Amino acid sequence: GDDLTGQRQLTGTFGGAPGIDIGAPAGWAITTGSSATILGIVDTGFDLHHPELNRDLFDGTPRVFARYNSSVEGEFATTDDSVGHGTMVAGVALALTNNGPQLGSGVAGVCGGAGGDSVGCRVVEVKATPTHYTDALASELGSGIVFAAIRGARAINLSFGGDEDNDTVRDAIAYAATHGAVVVCGAGNGQDAR
Repeated sequence: GDDLTGQRQLTGTFGGAPGIDIGAPAGWAITTGSSATILGIVDTGFDLHHPELNRDLFDGTPRVFARYNSSVEGEFATTDDSVGHGTMVAGVALALTNNGPQLGSGVAGVCGGAGGDSVGCRVVEVKATPTHYTDALASELGSGIVFAAIRGARAINLSFGGDEDNDTVRDAIAYAATHGAVVVCGAGNGQDAR
C-alpha cells in the first residue's frame, strides 16, 4: 500500500511490494533450475570470478559454457563486466541457492540450483557493451541475442531499456523465438516517476 506521502510501503513476505515481486518461492517449488536448461544473459558481461556465478557442474563441466563479446570491441575482447550492471543481473538469475551468506551477504538467484551439487541453469554470457559503457547498439544486442540462441539458450535476458523500435533487434528476437528461446527485455526502466 501507499503511505500518506505517496511512497510505496514494502510489506510483502520478503520485504518487497505485494503483488509486484516475481514469486520466487512458488517457482522454486517447481524447479530451482536444471543444468539441462541454458540461460543467455546479454548485458555488460559479468564477473567470472564471482563464486556465486561461475561454478562447475557436478561432472566438472563449466556452468558458464559459452562467452561472447558482441560489442564493437570484437568477439575476442574480454567478457568481464567493468561497470557492475551485468554482474548484478546475473546474480538475480544465477546466484546459488541454499549455500548460506556469501561475501558478507546472501542472495538467491531464480535458477541458482537446489544447493550442494545442484548449481542451476547453464549459462551463455554475452557482453554487448564496450568497456565502461552501459549502452549498446542495436547491432551489438542483435548479435548477442543470435549468439545465445545458436548456443541453445531457452531464455535470453536483456536488462536494457530503449525508446525506439529497431528492425535489427526485432529480427534477432524473432530468430531466437524460432529456435525455441524466450527473450525477456527490460521495461519501465526510464527512471520516470510516472
